[in-house]
Amino acid sequence: MISIDRRAFFFLFFAWIVSSCVFLSGSGGAGGRVFPGFPIDDAFIHFSFARNLADHFCFGLNAAEWSSGSTSPLWVLLLAVSYKATGAMMASAWMWGALFVFLASLAAYQLVLLETRETRPALYAALFSLVWGRFLWGGFSGMEVPLFSFLMISALVVHRRAVEEGRVSFFSAFLFGLASLARPEGYLLFAIAVADLACRHRRELKKRAARILGYLGVYAAAVLPYMALAVAVSGRVFCSSYYSKMLFFWQLPPGTYLSAFVQYLYSDNPVLYFFVFAGVAWLLVKRRSLWGAWLLLFPIVAAFKVPLLIHHARYTMPFIPLYIAAGFIGWRLVERAQVRAVLLADRKS
Repeated sequence: MISIDRRAFFFLFFAWIVSSCVFLSGSGGAGGRVFPGFPIDDAFIHFSFARNLADHFCFGLNAAEWSSGSTSPLWVLLLAVSYKATGAMMASAWMWGALFVFLASLAAYQLVLLETRETRPALYAALFSLVWGRFLWGGFSGMEVPLFSFLMISALVVHRRAVEEGRVSFFSAFLFGLASLARPEGYLLFAIAVADLACRHRRELKKRAARILGYLGVYAAAVLPYMALAVAVSGRVFCSSYYSKMLFFWQLPPGTYLSAFVQYLYSDNPVLYFFVFAGVAWLLVKRRSLWGAWLLLFPIVAAFKVPLLIHHARYTMPFIPLYIAAGFIGWRLVERAQVRAVLLADRKS
């Protein structure tokens, strides 16, 4: 799925090891000692689900009470597997978090490479994803941040390849399904992906009907088991914690949310900030890219549906590698324009 030059891979691998060690060895308390914990209590909710699944074969916060309260059942499953094998929950979370930070950077590399056919912006996008603070914070927070980021970007990569080849990819549907099990935002991403396919194949929908139905079937096979559990225990289709977020008193007005979202975008990408907008615009207008539409639509939908920026806006953290990737695409566009201008000036002179 991911093709990368060997030298680029080892360079990114070395950068990943260094950035992870630096982050984990940072001062977390008196005397410069590492703080042996996690920054938010939501991680321990995942741990409780994972421990009960591993020890009691019960998917719930309590040992004998099934629940759909987890927003990331796939993350819980991974934690349960590694905890069952090692007995170390915290180390398992750090291990999975670090691994998916690296894999997300490789997926970002591939996505930029697909769009630009150039390794330099792809390598920069991957490198920045590995060293950028808020994404690393999310990676070692004990939460599903890097898992969702990796699955989201990988699904976009496979979808993009299928679009270029005029295919409908069942594998992309499976990845979209896994992404939806990592974060509820995955459901919205899949809806946009289906709309993208419908638009691209609108002239031959009858011919592609069986393939598209299979595409929907693969996605349904991935997400329906957890939906069935949610309906059985709570009477609702999605995880119960999603609905509880609707009751939070710290929801922001849409305008305030979007303004704060843009501010976070600047703090995540101060060097690339203005290039991000150029990159997203190019992806939308020139490439008609799904991930360009996703980067535009997600904050707009979130502003009206779940306008929350709690825990350092952790719901936006999985998108950081995508915005970094868009920023380097925008940077490359501007750089090309400057080079072209110089060449034209030389010719005229």
